[in-house]
Amino acid sequence: MQKQIKALNDGLDGIIELYFTYKNRGDDYAAQNYIYVSSGLIMAYLLSRQKNTLLRMNPEAGLAPESNLSAFLQTSFEKLKIIWDKALANNDVYIIRKYLREVQGIVRVSLLVDHLNNSYENPAFFTAYYNFRQLIKDSTKAKSVDALFEIASVLDQISEVAVTKTLQADPLESILDDLQAMCVATLASDEMSVVNHNVIKNMLTICNRILTQEEIGDYRLRKMQEVVPLCISFSILGIKDMSLTDIAIANFGDNIFAMATHNMDEPPTQAQIDKIIQTSSFTISLLEALAKIANGRRYQTQSINRSIIIMANTLIKILNDNPATPQQTAEIQRILNSLASLPNSFPEPDKTESLNDANNFMDKLVQSAIIAIQANQIDVATRIFDSIYDYLHKMLTDANSKVSIHEILRAVNRAKLIGAAARKLRRQNLQRHVAEKTREFESEYLAKILP
Repeated sequence: MQKQIKALNDGLDGIIELYFTYKNRGDDYAAQNYIYVSSGLIMAYLLSRQKNTLLRMNPEAGLAPESNLSAFLQTSFEKLKIIWDKALANNDVYIIRKYLREVQGIVRVSLLVDHLNNSYENPAFFTAYYNFRQLIKDSTKAKSVDALFEIASVLDQISEVAVTKTLQADPLESILDDLQAMCVATLASDEMSVVNHNVIKNMLTICNRILTQEEIGDYRLRKMQEVVPLCISFSILGIKDMSLTDIAIANFGDNIFAMATHNMDEPPTQAQIDKIIQTSSFTISLLEALAKIANGRRYQTQSINRSIIIMANTLIKILNDNPATPQQTAEIQRILNSLASLPNSFPEPDKTESLNDANNFMDKLVQSAIIAIQANQIDVATRIFDSIYDYLHKMLTDANSKVSIHEILRAVNRAKLIGAAARKLRRQNLQRHVAEKTREFESEYLAKILP
């Protein structure tokens, strides 16, 4: 194969030389075609080696696995990067976009390579992706809005293939890491807000793809829990105009359980229950991150909490129908406990200006408690009420609280709906519990306004 590889490398040199010839003449159309041809040659060679590529151990790199395509890929990317460096330096938007689209094709095709006798390793992809990551670093350093915007979309396109691959080192981990780095890098200026919107939108699209897989995989779940809540909360706090990002988050929140329960059996299989549990765990991590910034100054924190009711309804139904294993039942109880204790994540009284954000969370939790009462899951409803009550009681009694006392009282009155539902359904223990707590709150409230 060495003669073939040498011929390809020589061919690339000639094609890149022709690119610059036509570019210098001002013929951008012809120049862009040479980018297309050069990337096409690389992809054609990768596809010809799709089923006959070897994996070897590199003694110079601590016996790390290396593909016998790696040298060809590395050389090819180094040759092509001359085009990129020139385009980025001149802020040549059309060439930047064309280059990124063609390079993402090479990265996608590298994911299709199956190394002989080792389907769980793909160092060819990581060689290609390492070079693509250099483009991200260059764009970030140059603060190129057009390049970074396009890269966010390109990473989404790469994920279409990556999500279908089960490798020891998950390609999606690298992709999500880079989207997180881009999210942080684009928070500094309003000029970059359009890039930040695109980063969040494409990150959530990748999560959609993960959640629609039959098996999510614990490592992917952990990665999403690590990256996505952080990026969303950073963006909400760091960008003035959050409307576009908020729409993306709202759509994602509305659809998250629709994806998890799509084509679900009745009753669900244990594999499907596992998927619901994983989706719920991920949703809880998002809700907790948004709850931490619910200080009353912004309303974007409501973008995903509509999923609270769907989550509670789905998990409680599984508990009542009893198709879950004891281990799954314990995990569902843990998630419901995390859901009930969501107010524990709200900002402290001295950092909360009003209950605008928190009210929406609490309203959804009250509705979830009523669902739990109807399903005779009284422990869940009690935990939700106690959690809301403790939060509002802290708001009332803390000397540093900034929230209006009448606003707190209105929130307590909404929480009393849990007691009303318990009374209607004759859950007397819960009814008495709510009544006792409410009387306790009223006495402290009256002592504060009528000393």
